[in-house]
Amino acid sequence: MTKYHYGKPKTRRLDLKEIEEWLPTIGFVPVKVTQEWRHVIVFGTYEGKKCVLKLATTQTTSRYTYNEKNWNDAVWSVDPASHSHFTVPHVYASGTWNKLFYFIADWFEGKPLMRLQSWDEAKAREWLPTVAAVTREIETLPLSLSCDFVTMQMKHAPGRKLAVGDKLLLAATEWASLVPRDLDPLLKCLEREKDHIRTAPAHGDFVL
Repeated sequence: MTKYHYGKPKTRRLDLKEIEEWLPTIGFVPVKVTQEWRHVIVFGTYEGKKCVLKLATTQTTSRYTYNEKNWNDAVWSVDPASHSHFTVPHVYASGTWNKLFYFIADWFEGKPLMRLQSWDEAKAREWLPTVAAVTREIETLPLSLSCDFVTMQMKHAPGRKLAVGDKLLLAATEWASLVPRDLDPLLKCLEREKDHIRTAPAHGDFVL
């Protein structure tokens, strides 16, 4: 049996009724409460603004649990001119409920460029120059070395047993084994270039 280093994140079902009763105590007015997988997501209003509350479902919280909140804060801390092609939700509050981490941020509404399992690439192709610009802005974002996003991740950097390229290849190989698509060309590209990969903020979970 294959041993995965990057296992599927654990989750547990929470009592949504109990959460609905707690929300007014922090000033959050819910419209919709749902748990699709790892998090409880609550749409509603907070301090008169349309917001989303995201609540973790497990008490064991790694640095990745805080990444989204820290990333949003980091982007808002730099000059908007450095990321003119993208924005992120503003975080208004964060804390814990029953030892579970949560944060409250802007409620963004929109549609994906492509639907899952859709082969209509026309719209996505039209947006490729913008996607490329966003990617470049993320890579070159002038983040402060003292911001929570950077310090929390760099604190773990000295303990890395694998070079960043080797770690990326390992993670991608495991991910590819779970995806019903031939990703060998991607893996071969990563294997060829793994010794030339530089460290920078990345899309997805926004890790260095």
